[in-house]
Amino acid sequence: MTILLFILLFILMFAGILYAIMMLAFTFKWLSVPVFEIEGKTPVTAITVIIPARNEKENISMCLQNILSQNYPQNLTEIIVVDDNSTDNTVDLVEKIISGNPDRKISLLKLKDVSTTALFKKRAITEAVAVSTGKLIVTTDADCRMGNKWLSTIAEYYELNQPKMLLAPVTFAEEKSVFEKLQTLEFIGYIGVSAAAVAMKNPLMCNGANLAYERETFNAVGGYKHNDNLASGDDVFLMLKIKKMFPGDIHFLKSKEAIVETFAQKKLNDFFQQRKRWLSKRPGYNDFSVIGTALLVYAFNLFVVLGFLLSLFADGNSFLILFAFLFLLKCFSDFVFLYPVAKFFGRRELLWWFLPEQVLVIFYVTLMGIIGTNGKYSWKGRELK
Repeated sequence: MTILLFILLFILMFAGILYAIMMLAFTFKWLSVPVFEIEGKTPVTAITVIIPARNEKENISMCLQNILSQNYPQNLTEIIVVDDNSTDNTVDLVEKIISGNPDRKISLLKLKDVSTTALFKKRAITEAVAVSTGKLIVTTDADCRMGNKWLSTIAEYYELNQPKMLLAPVTFAEEKSVFEKLQTLEFIGYIGVSAAAVAMKNPLMCNGANLAYERETFNAVGGYKHNDNLASGDDVFLMLKIKKMFPGDIHFLKSKEAIVETFAQKKLNDFFQQRKRWLSKRPGYNDFSVIGTALLVYAFNLFVVLGFLLSLFADGNSFLILFAFLFLLKCFSDFVFLYPVAKFFGRRELLWWFLPEQVLVIFYVTLMGIIGTNGKYSWKGRELK
């Protein structure tokens, strides 16, 4: 029993040390990415902004106004809204904006209901790309907000560096509760990891709310072919295909002018449904780095919970000491990483909620690893697998 206990303690401590090393590596790489400052050069790149939308009556008008207010040349800007069978008046609102801006290149695609496909957002983007005219595709979500230099910053970086795909920062905003603030702190951590992984020449994740890629590159990798059986993953699966075909040609745009804002989930059930949706794409991963990183993160959070439970029931102080070691190691490595990321987003006040966020993440990640395995979730009024 003593030998087994020693082996268990060694495994748990080794996982903790590996996690800390990974987070410190992410920290150094995040800090190594220079902040891009726009110089205001005259752009030449035609951009198509694609906005998939379903039941977005509360958000779509503001999103479109933000995009129509960009300081990017109108003759180089095309906007395509793709309605995915909305059951509210999203279509009416979009059509009203289109009729009120006859001099702008803005159009509405209406998807026909096809019950046999799970594509949804992937299908919306695929059909929009097929009719787009821009050299550079920029995707965002209907519930997003952005500053008026968003497109000009993306275009200037693209024209200077010519990446095949460009990842850009996303954050939550206008939090009204502690729960929403905890989500924001966690979410900007994901964005920081995305940037750090790109700096390591090994992209791991991205967010379709602020993503740009060449139309030719989308077609070259076959779009979402071979991933069209999963409703989620329109962003990361495309990124992984581009990573495989064009290694080193994915960049991260670290610029405050390029930040896109969206909203955290207000209700606990909506939060879990969102996270289950994110987890639902797990069966489609075939990238060793993504799988290995996800397993390490999950295993470490699971071990922290295991250490806590064992400390409650086991004799002696061995597991209590282990739990304290793992928890403090996680807090230290995560805080060192989150501080510069929060500073970039101008949200250092969120760090006051760091300890509650750590507790939330440890337990919900462990829980989602169990309940998320059935692959069923509810999103936008649909029951999905």
